[in-house]
Amino acid sequence: MDVPHALYIECPSCKEETLHRVIKGSLSEKKEIVLDALVKCSKCGHRHPSIIRTERPVVVPVIVSEQEKSQKNELELPSQENVNIGNEFQLGRGMIKITAIETKFGRVDSAIGKDVTTLWAKKFDRLKLKISINKGGKTLTRTIWAVPDEEFFIGDVMRIKGLNFTIHRIKTQDKIIKKGSVPARNIVRLYGKPIR
Repeated sequence: MDVPHALYIECPSCKEETLHRVIKGSLSEKKEIVLDALVKCSKCGHRHPSIIRTERPVVVPVIVSEQEKSQKNELELPSQENVNIGNEFQLGRGMIKITAIETKFGRVDSAIGKDVTTLWAKKFDRLKLKISINKGGKTLTRTIWAVPDEEFFIGDVMRIKGLNFTIHRIKTQDKIIKKGSVPARNIVRLYGKPIR
């Protein structure tokens, strides 16, 4: 672990939490991580010593699913911060989204890092979106891949396997959207109508 270049801490002169540049400092890592540094407030320029103590992060096993395959990995978590179902984390080169949290008390929706025994997650850098297209008396189902932040708008025209259609509804976990847009990360299903 390296000494950080900057920190958000309270300035004794401004009496506000501001960005401080680390002029010099040292880290010690035993039971906890201790940063002993000389810092400079970016707001008022006041220089002052600062000692910051944090608990060591914990490393927990995480089972990551990608389509039909699962792989075991490890994830470093802050020991005193909450982890919730739905949280997103960087793992290697990709993103994952937490789908289940196991503690010694069983499965929970939220826990602090040091209480987590195992996490379950799904790969989240590409999402498989389901599409239902109502064509006359039958419904055609299709799938597409999207990145989590890609926006889908009501009225968007799309083409899949030679079929042109417009999005007329978007289902999320909470409701059906009939106007506006939704990022792919929140979409359960897209509904379309064929067009010429």
